[in-house]
Amino acid sequence: MVCVVNAVKREDFKSCAQSGFCTRNRAFADLASVSPGWLSPFRLDPDSLQLEDGILTGDLIYTSTTSSSKESGDTPNAEYTLEVHLLDSDAIRVRMNERDPTRRRYDGLQKTVLIKPLVSSTQYERLARDEDGLFTINYGSRRQNSVRIRFAPFQIEFLVDGIPTVVLNEGGLLKMEPAQTRNNVANTRTKTPLERRLEQGMWTERFKDIVDSKPRGPESFGLDITFPEIEDVYGIPEHASSLSLKTTRGADAQYSEPYRLYNLDVFEYEIDSPMALYGSIPFMLGHSKDKTAGVFWMNAAETWIDIEKTKSRPGSNRRTTRTHWFSEAGVLDLFVFLGPTHQDILRQYSSLVGFTALPQSFSIGYHQCRWNYISQKDVTEVDAGFETNDIPYDVLWLDIEHTNGKRYFTWDSKHFPDPIDMQLHLASKGRKMVSIIDPHIKMDKEYRVSKEAADKNLFVMSSTLSPFDGWCWPGSSQWIDFENPRAKDWWASQFSYDRYLGSSNNLFTWNDMNEPSVFTGPEITLPKDAMHYNQVEHRSIHNIYGTMFHAATAQGLTIRNDTLQRPFVLSRAFFAGSQRYGSIWTGDNAASWDHFAVSTPMLLTIGLAGLPFSGADVGGFFGDPKPELLTRWYQAGAFYPFFRAHAHLDSKRREPWLFGEPYTSQIRAAIRTRPMFFEFPSDESTFRMEDQFMVGDALLVKPVTTAGITHSEVYFAGNERWFDFYDGQVKQGPGVQTVLSPAYKIPVYQRAGTIVPKRETPRRSSKEMESDPFTLVIALDSHGEASGRLYLDDGETFEYTGGDYILREFKVQQRVLTSRSLNPHEPETEWSFIRRFSFLKIERIVIQGLSGSVSRVVIDGRTIAVNSRYDAGGGQHVLVVDKAHLPVGQDWSVALLHRANNSLNSPSHSPTSIPAEDTDPTIASSQLLMDYIKIAKVNAVQLEKGQSTYIGTLHLTAHHLIFAHPNQEIWISYPTIHTVEKGLPTIHNAWPLHIRCHNFVFVALNFQSEKDVADVYESIQKLTCIGSVEQLYAFFYTPSPVFAATDGWQIYDPLLEYERMGVGSKNDQWRFSDLNKSYSFSPTYPQLIVVPSKISDNVLQYAAKHRSKARIPALSYLHWNNMASITRSSQPMVGLKQNRSIQDEKLIEAIFMTNVPQSSSGNPIYGSTATNLIVDARPTANAVANTAVGAGTENMENYRNCKKVYSGIDNIHVMRDSLNKLVEALQEIDTKGSVSKALLQKSGWLKHIGAVMDGAVMIVRNIHISSSHVLVHCSDGWDRTAQLTSVAQICLDPYYRTLRGFQVLVEKEWCSFGYKFMDRCGHLSNDKNFVALSATNSAANTFANVQNKFYNNKHIRETSPIFQQFLDCVFQTMHQNPNRFEFNEDFLTQLHYHVYSCQFGNFLFNCQKDRREYNATSKCTSIWDFINSSKEKYLNRDYDQSLDKARGGDEGVLFPDTKAVKYWSKLFGRTDEELNSPEDNTNASNLLSDRTTNDMPGFGNNSAESVASAEVDGAGESRMESDPLGVESSTSAPQPRSSARVNNMVRAGTPTGGGQGSDGEDSWQRSADNLASKLPAALSGAFGGGLVDSFNRLTMNVRDTWYASSTPLGASNQYGEDSPFADMRAAGAGSQNRAATLGRSNSNRRRGTVDREMKSISGAAPVSSQSQSTTSSPKHNLADLTLESDTSADSCGIATIEAPAVSDTEPPKEPAKELPHPLFVE
Repeated sequence: MVCVVNAVKREDFKSCAQSGFCTRNRAFADLASVSPGWLSPFRLDPDSLQLEDGILTGDLIYTSTTSSSKESGDTPNAEYTLEVHLLDSDAIRVRMNERDPTRRRYDGLQKTVLIKPLVSSTQYERLARDEDGLFTINYGSRRQNSVRIRFAPFQIEFLVDGIPTVVLNEGGLLKMEPAQTRNNVANTRTKTPLERRLEQGMWTERFKDIVDSKPRGPESFGLDITFPEIEDVYGIPEHASSLSLKTTRGADAQYSEPYRLYNLDVFEYEIDSPMALYGSIPFMLGHSKDKTAGVFWMNAAETWIDIEKTKSRPGSNRRTTRTHWFSEAGVLDLFVFLGPTHQDILRQYSSLVGFTALPQSFSIGYHQCRWNYISQKDVTEVDAGFETNDIPYDVLWLDIEHTNGKRYFTWDSKHFPDPIDMQLHLASKGRKMVSIIDPHIKMDKEYRVSKEAADKNLFVMSSTLSPFDGWCWPGSSQWIDFENPRAKDWWASQFSYDRYLGSSNNLFTWNDMNEPSVFTGPEITLPKDAMHYNQVEHRSIHNIYGTMFHAATAQGLTIRNDTLQRPFVLSRAFFAGSQRYGSIWTGDNAASWDHFAVSTPMLLTIGLAGLPFSGADVGGFFGDPKPELLTRWYQAGAFYPFFRAHAHLDSKRREPWLFGEPYTSQIRAAIRTRPMFFEFPSDESTFRMEDQFMVGDALLVKPVTTAGITHSEVYFAGNERWFDFYDGQVKQGPGVQTVLSPAYKIPVYQRAGTIVPKRETPRRSSKEMESDPFTLVIALDSHGEASGRLYLDDGETFEYTGGDYILREFKVQQRVLTSRSLNPHEPETEWSFIRRFSFLKIERIVIQGLSGSVSRVVIDGRTIAVNSRYDAGGGQHVLVVDKAHLPVGQDWSVALLHRANNSLNSPSHSPTSIPAEDTDPTIASSQLLMDYIKIAKVNAVQLEKGQSTYIGTLHLTAHHLIFAHPNQEIWISYPTIHTVEKGLPTIHNAWPLHIRCHNFVFVALNFQSEKDVADVYESIQKLTCIGSVEQLYAFFYTPSPVFAATDGWQIYDPLLEYERMGVGSKNDQWRFSDLNKSYSFSPTYPQLIVVPSKISDNVLQYAAKHRSKARIPALSYLHWNNMASITRSSQPMVGLKQNRSIQDEKLIEAIFMTNVPQSSSGNPIYGSTATNLIVDARPTANAVANTAVGAGTENMENYRNCKKVYSGIDNIHVMRDSLNKLVEALQEIDTKGSVSKALLQKSGWLKHIGAVMDGAVMIVRNIHISSSHVLVHCSDGWDRTAQLTSVAQICLDPYYRTLRGFQVLVEKEWCSFGYKFMDRCGHLSNDKNFVALSATNSAANTFANVQNKFYNNKHIRETSPIFQQFLDCVFQTMHQNPNRFEFNEDFLTQLHYHVYSCQFGNFLFNCQKDRREYNATSKCTSIWDFINSSKEKYLNRDYDQSLDKARGGDEGVLFPDTKAVKYWSKLFGRTDEELNSPEDNTNASNLLSDRTTNDMPGFGNNSAESVASAEVDGAGESRMESDPLGVESSTSAPQPRSSARVNNMVRAGTPTGGGQGSDGEDSWQRSADNLASKLPAALSGAFGGGLVDSFNRLTMNVRDTWYASSTPLGASNQYGEDSPFADMRAAGAGSQNRAATLGRSNSNRRRGTVDREMKSISGAAPVSSQSQSTTSSPKHNLADLTLESDTSADSCGIATIEAPAVSDTEPPKEPAKELPHPLFVE
């Protein structure tokens, strides 16, 4: 140590000379040292010895040692008891006590310290007394240990394999002061100084102005413990001293004072000192090259230890350590551990006092603290600072100022007005909060905690047996007496949420000042003569008081939840056993290099004493650290088990970003690189050095603790290599080497032969890392071997005690890496952590120290080509394997193959000859898709878009169709393809292929060869109509570079989101049920369901039988303003018999009773119960009609306190047809240059959008204005239900109008509650809308083809634009409220595209269960990572959050005008003028006015009163949504116009002169109508015409197909009769090609939209019919078209980006990252 900090007030704390019993025992040792031939005054009576059941007992006799024995407390011939326990752990317990004392000593410590009753060993043998008068017992599993007892003088010797290891009373210093009566007779004899010291402070003792009355008199005891030929001893924390303990006695003593164990509040303590600090653990470990031993002195009274080192014997270089222990009270209770290794000793010791409790996972992250964050606003700003500066942290701490006048369990309401909201704000980011609760209780009769404790007599008493009154932070205070058995349970009960108001399960606890600190007490603590329960003096239990307080707090945090939660409690005071309750820290250090340096040996010492979960205040508590000191402390603190920065009230603010660069970046790097190690390491106690340490057995850490240092001396132990943990550089041991330690890092090295698992992606908190994949960092030893372990559990509960954890062992042997489980008791339940986190993966493997190169790895039979690199400096090969995709919880193997076996080295397999896609590591998995490609490239393909054409090369890859033009590429992801038609050849033998995409992109491709078009058509069909979800692009896509945001899969946490709403915090009427944890209750529902607290799971089980698919009413939303709720469900299974379920009725009644708002007078608010609504989203007739198939709607006679309304929203089939008709209308723009208003209106699209918004507004009014509840359902509860609940929540809650909140909403309402994305989007359709026309088609076989396609293909029947309608409703609301949404329109269009692109894993599945079964969160990337990595693109510049909080405003609740809806032009790829002209708005208004029906009374003016009166009992007939025929009828009659499903196909060569209203088409329609009229009347009777409507839709499709196949071909030739594209360029209106109807036409009035879509660098205009009209050459190539470069986006959001030219010999590579638009990419 360089210097001593002198800030501590040394005079406030005793020295040994000021402590009577310390002086007496040291004087006794001095007496022995000056007495020739000194022998211990104790002898063991050999006749009293008994050995039974592993316990040896006997009598100890004490004889006088001095002439003043009577005055010094000696009692000649006093008898004491001796017990020697041979324990089953191979430990030895030695106890000594008075026999028949007049006052019994305190002997209750074991009930607090020991974790269980001790079990004696049966593995021992008793040996007879030998000739030297020694009694020996051999014990241990091999009888390797011996205990040898000498009778006179008394001595106990412990041997290992015959070698003495520990000796008791070898120096004869055993001393026990028996219970006695003070002798008041004056002794006139003159006493020597030594004699006076032997009697000092026996009966009273004064320190400063405080007198210790010592009512029991002297009762101290002492014993010398010798470690023969062991020079170094460790332990007995807490002291700011060296790792190897220094000497306090002898000629060369390094300290003049003994080491003191007495828990004290010593702020800004001095270093390099044996003075007592905050905690005490009387455990000592001795270690030498040959042996190791440990002792545990189980006593909680003040204790001192002297240490002296002497030569073992004359002429020997080895030294022996002699220690002298003495305590003020209690009994002598000692445990001896003989190892033989230090790991064995720590195991034996921990088996007695307990192992470290597994902490909550967040607690090993970074903690931000200071005294004090002064307000809720301050907390928010600090949290935002971490966000802004991209610095992760897990916990924010509040010191004493957060309370109401230092009253614990309270809040300062002025500065912390809403603590629950504050906690939930942090929890939404995966963060926690810790508040301080100290043991001193403010004396205040109005303070509940104080009054209760006083009434129950739970406070510590003074020596006069009156309540003790001391001074601490609150002023006059009292202390809870935890010796009282009732006190612990009472204290624990204070943490319940109904007592600790403002707390939540995201709030944890900090126990400070629990030594205990008493400002007015002696040595700033409780007086020793204070009295505890059952007349126990405080002196006997002082050092255990803080641990008892710690234990009670931990119990409270555990039991406050119904499902037990692991506590997190930080304590300043500690004792043996504290590790069972939480972490500790080293106390109030200072911002100095010396305090920083001493923290390492202090933490190592505490860890050696069995308490590894410890840390030091990073940066120092007192003072202001310089930036360099703070940075270096952060770098070291990242490796502390407990990592917290803390600062004093008077110190400057020092959040990590306040020091500026380069320090902020260096601190950020230190926090980010905090390793996540998952097995609790054994401390390497054999290391003598205290300036470097091991983390587990793998990592060597060398903190830089001196200013200005850029190089460090590091000792590398063993004859092995050490690998730099950051850059892999190699150092060879043994020996000291100089290494670089620049400002941005400290030396950290990985030991050869180890494997370290870690997570590498920086997150804002450790909670958000829990789903992240792992990287294995492997450092091979000289034999090419390594091993390591990975431990994982849920990080929160105690389920690990039942075996619910992952413990894997990784090994590398003979160039094979293997993983196997070390958990013999893995649970079988589906809800187990092991099952829930089965998706976790080892994604990356880094292997260092390879002796040769590696060319391939074989992962469970899957071969991946790799390239290892050679590190010349380290003489090693290094291999990195990315995308390993190895399941963490399963056995697997990875074989490493030498380069010599790599056939790819041959010329025929050179890398340049491998196709670009084959070089991707994912290609092995996508080979099946590659096999579908019949032709990979077609040259000279013409692409038409509108009236513009381009000639280029078409490439087909596993996931994209790519059209390559000079400097441009057009990419189409297969899942976005809606319809493909292979048309008939033109008269000039051009073969067309027409493609319509879900995102309203239309293109036509023309080929010169029939075979080419056939091969392309078949390839696209197979690649689009795949059969497995795992063949979708999301399972192959990996962003490169990695997205900056990586928490997409953790965006929605149901616990955090519902707590944000108020569940469990603001409202206790709701609870989480895990009834569906295995998805066996309702496979389509989420695992966690929120239900009324009053409803048991048993009731839910019965209620589920009454709801379709067991989708019971469950909480969707809890309104912030009044706790009114939105719940959702499926339809009731009423049936024709009008079945009822008492449980379902009880459940709904309980939902409606969760909130009955009251006025200030206590009366219910008007309408609070009368307007509770059940909203059936369906039309009345359709809802009632479902009774015919056993379902239906609620019989309102059975449901109390509510009414029912029908929203009149049509089913999925009507919505699908509406979109098709809308697309048909949109194509009018391409063919005629303007849109047909009649077609737009007949699509009914705006009517359907308005109906959804009407229903949502009704819900909003009922929730916000009427303060009432709403239950929403449709048929199966996932289409119309999700639309209504989510749109309503958008209007009700401003949070859902933020970018992140909207993501949470989508995950909650659509993904978690279950929406059939796979079916509604048709991701896995078979032959979906693929039509190949031929000249031989007839009406009959075309009709049969379409009929079979519809009836036999469930995927087509199930598709519907339900989610698109939701996005459309959000757009409408955003359009009307342009400054109320944080996100912009581009965000919504991007979402719409990716619903179909299948590039991300969010929208692939029908329910949460499917997502988990396919491990999507591990195998796929989240759309939210893509969005949030470039969120600036999607932010609304006009967003004004203050409007949601403005006084006199709308309170953040929106009521959109449902009549003011408009067409979403940007989504449809049109201009607003084209779709929403003024005259069209009039027509739309008329159309919307027709929307008011009997289903929605009063909705024309959004009347809440008319809605509330819409209780119905009507009946009707229809089909369920899940009807296999899909014949639920629309409320409107079938339209005679053709369906867009086939009519929207482009038909090459079809003349357009007659338009769509030609006589031929009308004639065919009459034939179709005639055919429909012949349908048997019986089919229409019971089903309300639904089947007829479906049949009409089929005949319309047949009509379109027949019309296309029977139209004569003909067109004029612009290119010349030899040109394959001649028919595509006919001049005039009559020659307009019908093939263009799928493309985007570009009339002059559209101002060159296509010019903006594709332009080249040259600046030439795009090819058009006019510019090409004089062209006659039949030859065209890529050079014929030169396009102008432009990166602007058209109305559809299509952007053009410069791209490298595509080679004729190499197809384009799949995109490495998401591009600005799905069609035009770089």
